[in-house]
Amino acid sequence: MEKGETVVVTVHGRAIAELGPVRAPALARQHSRLGALVLAGVVRPPLEAGDPTAGWDGRFET
Repeated sequence: MEKGETVVVTVHGRAIAELGPVRAPALARQHSRLGALVLAGVVRPPLEAGDPTAGWDGRFET
């Protein structure tokens, strides 16, 4: 399975499971810093599409 192969587990000839390589979420395949954090399990992918920082000037209100 190290070469990306998929193995089908059967019981009495009936497929019950499939083992294969982990497929990275689309966000992680973008080679972004956020994608790397998602793959590492540090953050969760966003629920909505778009840039959450759009229109933000980079300052925090105190």
